[in-house]
Amino acid sequence: MISSPDMTVTLPRLSTQSLPRAGVADGSKVFTITIRCPSGGTGARVYFESGSSTDPNTGNLDLQNAGGTTSAKNVQVMLANADGSRIKVGDRSTMKVIPITSTDPTPVDFIASYYATGRATAGTVSTFVTYVVEMP
Repeated sequence: MISSPDMTVTLPRLSTQSLPRAGVADGSKVFTITIRCPSGGTGARVYFESGSSTDPNTGNLDLQNAGGTTSAKNVQVMLANADGSRIKVGDRSTMKVIPITSTDPTPVDFIASYYATGRATAGTVSTFVTYVVEMP
């Protein structure tokens, strides 16, 4: 199985007024991970692993120090499947199995969004997550 290499997803610039209180999400960006499975594979799951950047309560990604810049406050990054269903990072049950119909590359779309944990303050938003492609 072959998948996309490391990538950077750049979310749009957003006013703090777009994230006025906890639970509000805004500033979405679609990103694509391309997978390629050997013949005989019927499906794969792109699994986002829980790690040091994962908030265990929300399943969102906490901000990391961007080095020399001020991080935004009360902001996380939320991931979702292409259909908009929320992904809780580290919880396989929130991630969809992608049907594989050929050995051609298969694009798998996801959505990243800003997510407010309180009234957002201005600053840099930087985080990371590791993904794994698994055959169910």
